[in-house]
Amino acid sequence: MSFSIQMNTPTNDEIRRIACEQLDKGLRELADEEIDIHETIHQVRKRCKKLRGLIRLARSEFEKTYQRENTQLRDMAARLSPARDSEAVLETFDKLVESPGEETPSAGYSWIRLRLLEARDQVVKDEQELAKKLEAFRCDIVDLRERVSCWSFSDQGFGTIKGGLRKSYARGRKAMNKALHEPTSERFHEWRKRAKYHRYHMGLLQDIWKRPMKARRKELHTLSDLLGFEHDLAVLDERLKTDPEHFPESPVLEEFRSLIEKRRGLLRGHAFNLGKRLYSEKPKRLSKRFGDYWQAERRLSLDTLCDRARPVPDSR
Repeated sequence: MSFSIQMNTPTNDEIRRIACEQLDKGLRELADEEIDIHETIHQVRKRCKKLRGLIRLARSEFEKTYQRENTQLRDMAARLSPARDSEAVLETFDKLVESPGEETPSAGYSWIRLRLLEARDQVVKDEQELAKKLEAFRCDIVDLRERVSCWSFSDQGFGTIKGGLRKSYARGRKAMNKALHEPTSERFHEWRKRAKYHRYHMGLLQDIWKRPMKARRKELHTLSDLLGFEHDLAVLDERLKTDPEHFPESPVLEEFRSLIEKRRGLLRGHAFNLGKRLYSEKPKRLSKRFGDYWQAERRLSLDTLCDRARPVPDSR
């Protein structure tokens, strides 16, 4: 089933069902030997992020359990981050130089890519314990899956997620405003994380009104991509700036870093234009609006189930 809450099932059951599905997908990805190791790490870390988004939505209903599981998922992903980060830097370089409309030919930067590639391969080579880390990750998933059945919620409807939805959205709104008034890499990175959680939440709630929610999810996906690329460029720039042994100062490097700065400025501008619309509502108002959608769709789902359960009149 999809990463979304089904409206004809108690919400607490849906939270547990979605968690188990994400954990099972992670186990299959770890066992798939046909997937490149970099892709495997990327995928299983994504499972951690989606699970953190899921439990963040329901956190007000099981705060102590949330704190424990969120910490574990965060630490699980962090243990695999060095290998993923080295691959992400390389992907960011390729995305930047291959972007249409760039005036400077990418051939002039080939030596930068070569050294990034060497660093990526060296991280994997040096990680002799990587196989053990992946096995430990697998064991953590198995343990977490066993605990999911014990997750307890006092509410079975919108009350399960109302507090988490409002709190997460409010934090995203606050993070955007902070980035607007103090546009640092750290501020944008925080906004990026909050925007991604809100995007996950809109995916989980997509069935409360499919067409409007699809449009909002699409715009949030665009915002996440804008903020994600901006952050990745910041990481790439920091790497070039702080590693003079591999990236000595030169006119070409200075030119490339100027290209990064220019692109980051454009991305930030686009992100603010979109974010101001997505975060225009106050948290309580947004929570109430989605609660109204929820109740309307739940009544419709129950009416549909009742209609199906009614015996068909005998036409004879």
